[in-house]
Amino acid sequence: LFHPDPARTRQISRWHFELRRAPDGLRLRTLSEGLTTVDGRPVGKGLDVPVRSGTRIGVGNTLTLRLAGAGHASADDEDSRTMMLNPDAPA
Repeated sequence: LFHPDPARTRQISRWHFELRRAPDGLRLRTLSEGLTTVDGRPVGKGLDVPVRSGTRIGVGNTLTLRLAGAGHASADDEDSRTMMLNPDAPA
């Protein structure tokens, strides 16, 4: 992940978090000491939380990622830089 401003890109760890499929759906695990939020709540390093279509993931106060599924295919309306990730898309 990167931001157009190189200084802000440095706030994003190369291994900031990971998404994994689990029997109950997708789970996010924070791998970095840098700030990661899920729907506005901080997630500490090593913790994992469930995520689904529509979940907003904050990365280092730099980017906001929104998981998109069939029901969330439109562009984001926030002022922050947002990327749409579709967990239902084929790899």
